[in-house]
Amino acid sequence: MPLDMILKEVETNVKEGTGRVTLVTEDIFMYGAKNDGFIPNREAVLGLLGKVASYPGVKAVQPAHMSLAPVVYDPGMVRAASEMLINRNWYGIHGKPIVTAETGIETGSPRLIQKYMAGKSLPFKPEGWTELVSQAFGILNDNNWYPLATLIIGLPDETEDDVLKTIELIDDLNKYNAFFVPLLFVPLEKCLLEDQCGAELNALSKLRWELLSDCWEYNVRIWKSSFLEYRINNPLLHFGIVDLLLPSIGLFAGLHYWRKHGKIARDLVWNAAGVP
Repeated sequence: MPLDMILKEVETNVKEGTGRVTLVTEDIFMYGAKNDGFIPNREAVLGLLGKVASYPGVKAVQPAHMSLAPVVYDPGMVRAASEMLINRNWYGIHGKPIVTAETGIETGSPRLIQKYMAGKSLPFKPEGWTELVSQAFGILNDNNWYPLATLIIGLPDETEDDVLKTIELIDDLNKYNAFFVPLLFVPLEKCLLEDQCGAELNALSKLRWELLSDCWEYNVRIWKSSFLEYRINNPLLHFGIVDLLLPSIGLFAGLHYWRKHGKIARDLVWNAAGVP
């Protein structure tokens, strides 16, 4: 979409009183790329972000999605983008402004990356996927980007060894700041895997439950103390929701999942909700 058309949309929203702009994109770092090798176009990316962030009346800019390979390919682009967006941040943690966007890790198995999503690592090779992810997280955190990263549990042909590789990757990423969203595989219509069976919660192996648990324990550790701090200014109300309401909901939800899926599901929910 041409830049002038995007700015026209920004203008329309600002005129209607909306100072927060979401850039709806599959990959903000590939905006304006004009080749088949997935090489980012730094000038186009920074031109887009700079124009939107500096548009009169814009208070916050939120890119929807990004991929990790361009981050490793051009760390300078990420640094410059952060300088443009950090004062137009949508989120923060402990009073510190941060930049964020969704991204897909999906799996820590280079084998599954090669089999189902080899383009995700371009212009690098799928064999180096886990190293690429770790390197990208380091670059992002160094520039105040905290990625929201999805993982897919139960991809077709996923073995216990593949799950173990994903758990190992999550362990390696523990030193960074992010938010992990583990998702069960769902076949989508008119996609390559549309005829495959989706993953079911009640059929997960112990190792897959461990992956789910690792992700949410990490999220609680990083985000619990800052949850809702940018949305609730009243300290008493914040305490009531974070320290009383959410654990209470989690207590009953854990009992429900204990009955359906066993102790491992109960512990996962209780840990995520901060149940004592």
